[in-house]
Amino acid sequence: MHPAIDSSVLQTTRTQRSLRISGRRRAPCQSLARRLLTISSRLCAILLASWVIGQSVMAQVDVEEHDVIVFYGDSITQGGQYVDLVETWLLASRPEWKGRIYNRGISSETLSGLTEADHKPPRPCALDRFTRDLPPLKPTIIVSCFGMNDGIYHPFDWNRFFAYRDGVLSMLDRSFGEALAEDVIILTPPPFDPYQRKASDLKATHFGYRFPYLNYDDTLGTYSQWLLTLSERDHVHVGDLHGSMNDWLARRREEDVSFHLAPDAVHPNTTGHWLMAMTAAKMLSLQQPDVERVFVPGNSETIYRASTTENVPWFIPDVDEKLLAWHREEGHLPQPAWQADLSELDDEPDDRQIRLTANNEEVWLGTLGQLRDGINLPSLEIPPLKARAEKLHQAVATRRKIEYQAWRRSFAPQKETPPKPEETPEAVADQLSQLATIIEVQRLPVIINWVIELR
Repeated sequence: MHPAIDSSVLQTTRTQRSLRISGRRRAPCQSLARRLLTISSRLCAILLASWVIGQSVMAQVDVEEHDVIVFYGDSITQGGQYVDLVETWLLASRPEWKGRIYNRGISSETLSGLTEADHKPPRPCALDRFTRDLPPLKPTIIVSCFGMNDGIYHPFDWNRFFAYRDGVLSMLDRSFGEALAEDVIILTPPPFDPYQRKASDLKATHFGYRFPYLNYDDTLGTYSQWLLTLSERDHVHVGDLHGSMNDWLARRREEDVSFHLAPDAVHPNTTGHWLMAMTAAKMLSLQQPDVERVFVPGNSETIYRASTTENVPWFIPDVDEKLLAWHREEGHLPQPAWQADLSELDDEPDDRQIRLTANNEEVWLGTLGQLRDGINLPSLEIPPLKARAEKLHQAVATRRKIEYQAWRRSFAPQKETPPKPEETPEAVADQLSQLATIIEVQRLPVIINWVIELR
């Protein structure tokens, strides 16, 4: 392992200067200044050789009862699938949690303030809206995911990197100093997939979103390695999306070279968002809800009954089945065991076949030995639990969509035509109130009537 990079090398005096990128002269972000450094190729090599590749997931954050969590990012966060999953899992995992999660992602943005020459309009800088969007929510935890756009789809360049570095450091300073957050979680950017690269401008004369640099993921990899070093700061936590998603891509492409997580090379599909959510959930110390240990009283020679109250399990979207299986095998998907106390069946052999039903529906066939060892409820298709998890996720996703659209309308240019009936403030408030009630009902534990039948 290489020695840690001297943090003093990465410090810069902030000055108000502009930066010429691909022929376009762009003013820096408001309240963000940067110093352009000219570094010899020899020094570049020395610095690059000294990066420290951190662990994929660093120190975690414990979510408290009233914590407000704000996700702050670009179009990947705006898409929001991973944000919806995290909130659904948090509601299921922490019945005592009464906080909220807000999505404050906007497409095309950067923290660096850079833009391609042909990007019309120029890319906005997320720091320009920080004061408007984050402090009013009084966040306890800010989850930041930027970087995909910050290298503007070019090969690595030190000036662009320093602009990104300054933007990230400014975001951290303002998160603690202005938004008064207690913790900041930084997610490294998801990978850029050259196999899925789409060039919309075949006559481009320079790199950019319309004609990305083929190995742009190398740029994101360098950015991610630096982000991992920020976990050394107090109350800053870093989750390595870039590393974990690339690891799964490499694993799956050993047997399926066309496998991908981002159909357009940039924006993750459902499986990609699942991987993002898993990393974010681990950073927030989330795990599957506990399940009851069941004592099954005998009431006949072959039929045993029990009733339990089970928490809603994690909702699992339609993702890559091999990924799901791998998560379970490796223990990355926390799954508490449901174990029946079958002391009255001590004389029965472990290989005795049994049938398990839940609320009159068959959910499992196996052996008595397997049941004695404990079975993982989340891996079973238990209709009432699965249905509850699906309804909870649907309500969370619907609320997020309505809330997000209302937020975007709040600062959009005013239209001359009146708003649609469902978009008036009163209608939005009514919809959100109804969804809040549905969410509270759907997160409640579920009574399950079990029947164990010896066969």
